[in-house]
Amino acid sequence: MPTRSLNAALDALGATLPMSLGSTVLLYTLVAPAYLGPGVLALLLGLAWVHLLTAHSARPVFHGARFFEAATVAAMVLEAASQLAELGLPDTPGTRIALLTSLLALAAVVVGLLWAMQAQRFARFIPAPVYVGFANTISVAIVLSQVPALWRQAAAFPLPWLPWLLAAAVLASTLATRVCKPLWPATTVGLLAGLVLGLATDAAGTPLPKVLTAGDWTLPLMQADYLSFLLHPEAALRMGGLMVLNAIVIGTLMFLNTVVMGQMLSQSDDREPHPRQDGWRQTLGLLLAGGLGAAPISGAPPPSLAAARHGPVEAHSLVLLAGLTLGVALSQVLVWMPLAAISGIMFFDAWVLWDRPSTRDAWRWLRHRRVSHQAREDGILIASVMAASLLVNMMAGLLTGLVLGLLLHALRSTRQPVRNLWTGEQLASQCARSREELQVLTEHGRDIRIFQLDSQQFFASAAQLNRTVREHSLGALGVVIDWSRVEHIDSSVAMTIGRLTAHLRQQGVTVWHADTRRHGEEPQATLAQHLDQALWAADLDRALEQAENLLVQRHNPALAFPMEDSTEPPWVEGLDAGQRRALAQHLRTRSFAPGERILVAGAPSDEMWLIVRGRCSVYLHHGTDQETRLAGVRHGTTVGEMGFLDGAPRSATVVADTEVQAWCLTRAAFQALSAEAPGVVQQILTRLTTDLSTRLRFAHRQPPSH
Repeated sequence: MPTRSLNAALDALGATLPMSLGSTVLLYTLVAPAYLGPGVLALLLGLAWVHLLTAHSARPVFHGARFFEAATVAAMVLEAASQLAELGLPDTPGTRIALLTSLLALAAVVVGLLWAMQAQRFARFIPAPVYVGFANTISVAIVLSQVPALWRQAAAFPLPWLPWLLAAAVLASTLATRVCKPLWPATTVGLLAGLVLGLATDAAGTPLPKVLTAGDWTLPLMQADYLSFLLHPEAALRMGGLMVLNAIVIGTLMFLNTVVMGQMLSQSDDREPHPRQDGWRQTLGLLLAGGLGAAPISGAPPPSLAAARHGPVEAHSLVLLAGLTLGVALSQVLVWMPLAAISGIMFFDAWVLWDRPSTRDAWRWLRHRRVSHQAREDGILIASVMAASLLVNMMAGLLTGLVLGLLLHALRSTRQPVRNLWTGEQLASQCARSREELQVLTEHGRDIRIFQLDSQQFFASAAQLNRTVREHSLGALGVVIDWSRVEHIDSSVAMTIGRLTAHLRQQGVTVWHADTRRHGEEPQATLAQHLDQALWAADLDRALEQAENLLVQRHNPALAFPMEDSTEPPWVEGLDAGQRRALAQHLRTRSFAPGERILVAGAPSDEMWLIVRGRCSVYLHHGTDQETRLAGVRHGTTVGEMGFLDGAPRSATVVADTEVQAWCLTRAAFQALSAEAPGVVQQILTRLTTDLSTRLRFAHRQPPSH
């Protein structure tokens, strides 16, 4: 565990340090070049502080500064600085630092407010290709930023090829480490290689530009000129309003970065993306880091994904990274680190982040090779997110991904609103039935059609749903629509179902709607507004049972109704007059009212019952108040026979659904009957054995999913 955590921390350090330093250089070069050294120190302290605070989060992620946010903050500060003169304020590095630190501190407050509003819940609406688009965008942005940076270094250096060579050497060392030693922290190895090469060029008399020059231990906060604003309250108020608006944009970007990063990691380790309590830790860390003057920090893919190679991100790794970051700050090792080495590491990060499967699919598509519909649609979504992110910003990319993702979901749901389609030959209820009933269901089960709907049903899927049900209901006697997976429907679907049910009723088809309350009252309430005299069933099993009863009634009416006196119960069939009198002497008849218990779970199994009239339900109890309906029982079938035969206590409870009349045969009566009329006992046992084997054979033809 310590070795794995250390390797993860080293990998994260090698990935987050170059990106964060590059973002800091970009920010301070534009805003206040004289305070680049203090800005780097604030960044390192801010990273250490944020990682220490968030180490024990339920969803730990690695943080870093990113180009998009740094460039956006720089543009905002420069825009605000351009208005200082007309407000009577001086445009100095100190006032710019005051604007910068205020903006970053306010952005941290916005992050906290978004956590308080639980805005992270909207991340579940972000499709997976959007994350791929973000990763590819960062990869492209790295290349677009570092190639010009190296070009500028080369143009100002006596040996223009040397910065390119050093960057290439660092990139090669990281790639070689990743390929040959995949568990080693490749980016840290690359940084060490860059440091050694930088020292070698210094010794050779050709020193390359470094990340930092030796400086003091000041922080940007110490240089901020807040006094100028305090002396001009009206100007401060106007500038404060502008900073609040800017902070909303930056804070939202930082929040989304962290949420998206947590979502990406959760796809690999199945942990909760981000509970709300994690947000308070991050907000406190960002508040201090921003106040010090650190570049905007948020959850970052390169360090998080690099560390995830070693296993789920853990608290130990974040604490170790905080310690390593402080070590870098105290040692001032960046004074000897060439800028070209940072570029080499960032090229490696770009190579790691780029999604190869989507690229292969896009290449195949461009070459007119066969690519699945889903791959093409995902590719369009990825390309759109990348274009919006690169041309505008990450927030525009996210909004683009959300809108296109919802349209894509609508398109795919429209294609297949029915998730599964079965007939009564493939799917049957758990109702215990007689041999004669099972024979009818075996021969005519195709007359029942079962439609299991997909999770989301809205206007775009209504037409396809209508066509599918109509086409596959031809020749049916009963149709069951299973709503168990449907979470939401709209009025368009409800109206379509209403017209569809009326049409099927005119065709002589009976329709049951099953399990409409699985996800709350909304689906049935919406349906009920547009369905007249609908048949509702609590679950799919009860709907199937009713459809089967209809089938039995149509094809063998004698089996469909409670037995009349002229109809022989199964135990009596084939017995002569003497055997019937012997059986009658040992049976007792009892009637049960609806809701009355016939058998009780846990009771001794000293009797079995033959249901002569009525219907019952079998329930399994999970606790004091919880129970599950296992099956239905109809007239002509036996209950309690298993416990009666093996002597085990009752495993379930049987409750009368209607008025029930039943014959009871006790164990004592059975033993007496065995001595007096063994032929009768043989008849009963034969009937029980045959019924059990028939039910077992019938059950084996059902699909495993039922």
